[in-house]
Amino acid sequence: QQLHYLVNNLFYAVPFKRMLHALTRRELEVLTAAIGGMNVADMAQHLGISERTIETHRSSIVRKFGVPSLAELFRIAAATGFPMLQESDLALASRED
Repeated sequence: QQLHYLVNNLFYAVPFKRMLHALTRRELEVLTAAIGGMNVADMAQHLGISERTIETHRSSIVRKFGVPSLAELFRIAAATGFPMLQESDLALASRED
């Protein structure tokens, strides 16, 4: 059981890093805010966009990573010991969409 869990999670670790590059600047900002523990209302205020737009970006992130929720994305990343966002990844957030 534990071996299956480990293999299943490791299967996702490498693609996660590549998928970060598929995110738009705004999606990276939303993902970074979510990792930082912000709720939807706080993210909307911080980024100067509506809560509905935040939800749209969150849905897009989840779809691009192929997971059912951001919580599942964080769970898999934590289980694999995979550092999902590093300083070099955060620099991507400054790029143009």
